Amino acid sequence: MMEKIVAGGTTRAEQEAWASARRAGVATGGYMARGWMTEDGPRPRLGMLYGAIEFPLAEPTRLRANLRRSGALLWLGDPTSASGAAALEAARDLGRPYLAAEPGLTPPSEVAAWLSVFEIRTLTIGAEAEAARPGLAARTRHFLDRVLAALQERDGT
Repeated sequence: MMEKIVAGGTTRAEQEAWASARRAGVATGGYMARGWMTEDGPRPRLGMLYGAIEFPLAEPTRLRANLRRSGALLWLGDPTSASGAAALEAARDLGRPYLAAEPGLTPPSEVAAWLSVFEIRTLTIGAEAEAARPGLAARTRHFLDRVLAALQERDGT
C-alpha cells in the first residue's frame, strides 16, 4: 500500500505527482529547492500545501535527501537526460530500486506491479521540466491517477 509520495516540486510534473497522491488519499512531502524555487519561480505556498520543506543545500544533496526518505525512485521522462541520469545515479548510489517511465507510453499497470513487487510504501518521484518535455505535467496527472488506482485495486482498498 502506497503511504507517501515524496517529490522536490521543482517541475510541474512533480507537482502533479503530489496532486495525484492527494486525490488518492496518499500523504505528500519532500524537500523543495532553496527559495522554494520551481520551474515557474518561487512557490512557498506549494510547499505548505503539500508538506514540503525548504532545503538549504545544493541540488544533488536535495535529491539524495528526498531519496533517503523513500524506498524507491520513479523517474518520469527521459532517463538519459542530464536530470534523469543524475536521479538514477543517486538512486543506484543509495541502493534504491528505480524505474523510468514515460507517461502516455508506459502502462500504469507496469508501474503498479513494480511498486507492489518491491513493496514500496514511500516513493520519490522525479521528473523532467516542462520546457524539456512539453505536456509531461498533463500526462503525469492522468498516468499517476491510474497507477495509484491500480495499486489501491491490488491492495483491495
